[in-house]
Amino acid sequence: MILPKAYIAHSLKHRVRIRVRSVRDPSKYFPKVKTELQQLDRIHYVKTNPVTRSLVLAYDGNIATIKTYAKEHKLFDLDITPKENVISKKCLSKKVRHRLKRFDERLAKASEGSLDLSSVAFTSLIAVSIFQMYRGVFFPPALSLLDTAVRALINAKEVRQYE
Repeated sequence: MILPKAYIAHSLKHRVRIRVRSVRDPSKYFPKVKTELQQLDRIHYVKTNPVTRSLVLAYDGNIATIKTYAKEHKLFDLDITPKENVISKKCLSKKVRHRLKRFDERLAKASEGSLDLSSVAFTSLIAVSIFQMYRGVFFPPALSLLDTAVRALINAKEVRQYE
């Protein structure tokens, strides 16, 4: 019997979303998988979604244990190698920083050096805090925005010192 192929779509510590795309009748398959997986002591809960052909597990231990159990019980063949389309938090933050830096450089070039991202953020925060004060809303919005604006300005100066 050929087992359905499965892969890890998303994972956190002790929680994993597994996708099983190659199932013919998900409405029958996933309740069976749920019942079987709940028999494993290390699994705290199983939540299935036949529409998305996925299941979410909360578990203790190693994902390899679940892989072995699923294979032995003829549920699915889980590929536990990392996928290229799964982005780690560290990688995502690097991409965001890189894009913000590129945007900052383009903004400076377009304004011939008179604007940068920090000055735009500072000016925007000051403008919004003045608007909040005009509306009579001093606490907490206006003061929080002013505080954030000042911190952004200080941060920008510190960053420029190290560049």
